[in-house]
Amino acid sequence: MSRHQHEPRVSTYAKGEIFEQKVFDLLSGELAAGRLLFAPQFSTIHRKKKYFSRYRESFIVFDIAIEVRLPDRDDPSVIVLIECKNYDGTIPIDDVEDVQLENRSGREPQR
Repeated sequence: MSRHQHEPRVSTYAKGEIFEQKVFDLLSGELAAGRLLFAPQFSTIHRKKKYFSRYRESFIVFDIAIEVRLPDRDDPSVIVLIECKNYDGTIPIDDVEDVQLENRSGREPQR
């Protein structure tokens, strides 16, 4: 028997969840350490946050979102949206354009 026959098979969904968690943990650490562009005291990081798309007229769930708020403001002034993809090669440009188009018409977080 080969080595691979003894290893449990991991679903594509589970692989994606594991990858997203690794990216989230990495970005959370970098944000907390002040190594991202945003001041940690004004920023929050989220997994699976929903934002309303006027283009789709429905909510879109993003893998990771970093929201930056100005002092004394409730609504974020900057939102960084991150979609995690674990491709063997480069990401197809159509995937990037689809996300850009879906968000071009505005955003509104679901509370």
